[in-house]
Amino acid sequence: MSLDPYSYPVAGFSFELTLYKDGAIWKEIRCQSVTGIEMSIKWATPPTGKTPPTPLPPLADGLSFSDLVVTKGVVPASNADDLDIISYMQNQASNTATPFLEMTLILLNEQGEALRGWSYRGVIIFKWKVSGFDAQKSGFAVDEITFKYREFTLINWK
Repeated sequence: MSLDPYSYPVAGFSFELTLYKDGAIWKEIRCQSVTGIEMSIKWATPPTGKTPPTPLPPLADGLSFSDLVVTKGVVPASNADDLDIISYMQNQASNTATPFLEMTLILLNEQGEALRGWSYRGVIIFKWKVSGFDAQKSGFAVDEITFKYREFTLINWK
């Protein structure tokens, strides 16, 4: 019996993030790390007043989603990605008509093959920052981008 190569945890991996604006690819970004792929149930607040004679199960009030935070290596200024992201955020902040983005996030194995993916809708870029710099330590300078979104779904390739 042979094991399905996708049935065990992946040791080496990377992420590929694609942003879509008005239905077309806007940015493609390789990510070092991702946090915030998370959904939870929002529970309705029970009405105040009378206590029911028997306890009732909690009522769901939809889903809530965590912010998605990605980190990527800092790239030369000649790469327009960071400038475009900052410009997009400036337009949002000035209440300029800025469309929601769509986004896909793909988990890739060491060979660059897609293992799992997520599709995000109603996306905005919420925060962008550059890591601190310390010339005394070796390491990489990284950008951190935080996204807020309305919902996500798993991408099913099988």
